[in-house]
Order: sequence, then structure tokens, then C-alpha cells
Amino acid sequence: MKAISVNVFKNTQFSKCSNGGVSEQFDNLLILCEDGHIEVTGEEKNLCKIVKRDLFGKDVYHIRPIENPQAWYMFGGSFAHSSDSRFTNMVGDQYGAISIHDRLE
Repeated sequence: MKAISVNVFKNTQFSKCSNGGVSEQFDNLLILCEDGHIEVTGEEKNLCKIVKRDLFGKDVYHIRPIENPQAWYMFGGSFAHSSDSRFTNMVGDQYGAISIHDRLE
């Protein structure tokens, strides 16, 4: 498996909103990417994937951890972005940082 690295952006005033999620633990995340440049084993604690969903007829993207695939992750208040063109290609026309859904209750 391969991945790319993205930076995590969080509001330090509300830094604990992810309830211990990956955005609280790491300053960068590894995003699964077919043509990525980082080899991963799948055991990395900061390994995530981009999820595409339809919201009112529009494609919307967010990031979620790959561990615990059956869990219902919620937005924890942090965002991720990379200037890597592979990241932009994965999120279509959604320009800028995308939300990280890493909060479990």
C-alpha cells in the first residue's frame, strides 16, 4: 500500500474536540493513495482514507481513519490539506482543506 502525507490544522482553543482521535495525536496524517510515495503497512496509527459522499446532490469529501471500519466517525473540529497535486486530484473540485472525521463517542 502507498500513501501521501497531509498536514493537520486544528483550533488550539478547542483542541480536544476529536475526543482522542488521530487529529489530536498527530500533526500529519498518511492518506491512502494509489500513486503515493510513502510505503505503508496498514499498521500506522495515523493512516487514513478520503471518503466521498453525496450531500444534497454535491460530492463532498472528508478524511477518516482506516482502523475500525464499522465505526461511525464524526467531525472532530480539525481539517487537513496538502499542496501535493495527488491530494487535489483525490478531492475533485473541493478546493482547500477538508474535514477530518475522527471523533468517536
